[in-house]
Amino acid sequence: MKKTCNGCRASYGDFCLLGYETHFVSKFLELFNAWVSIKTPLEQCPKPKTYSEYSLQAKLKSKER
Repeated sequence: MKKTCNGCRASYGDFCLLGYETHFVSKFLELFNAWVSIKTPLEQCPKPKTYSEYSLQAKLKSKER
């Protein structure tokens, strides 16, 4: 399973445009002396990194419904 949603075309704000469950994990980075929130998926997802991959996954996801 993917560890983060970084670089995912379907990642938008607090949710996934493909409908996969996500949540935020907060970590403290001592190097920057700051808290960082990282969005992670809760279920297996394809993580499309380009618009064409996202478009294909959106079409496949809509056929499932």
